[in-house]
Amino acid sequence: MTWPTPPQILVTGLFKQKKVDEQYITQSNTALEELVVKTNIAEMQKHAQQDHWVHWMEPPKQIGLKYLQDDVHLNTDGYQIWDDALYPKIQELLHLHNSR
Repeated sequence: MTWPTPPQILVTGLFKQKKVDEQYITQSNTALEELVVKTNIAEMQKHAQQDHWVHWMEPPKQIGLKYLQDDVHLNTDGYQIWDDALYPKIQELLHLHNSR
């Protein structure tokens, strides 16, 4: 396997948390996603490249408060759901790079 150049960065959204109002999580995720878009636009203009290298991924919708071990960290079932969503995305990004 070869490492991507430029590196592929995967930014993931924040999960719901017990002591943080959901509106703040939503606002933060929106701001993060906008930052990903702006970064890609700036980098594509700066380097005259067509591909973006910063990618956005929403956290799985099914991960709710019942999957938290404490106020922030996922429990075993939550991590399994997260892994099931994250692994294919990472494979996709590696495949995109290796197919170039």
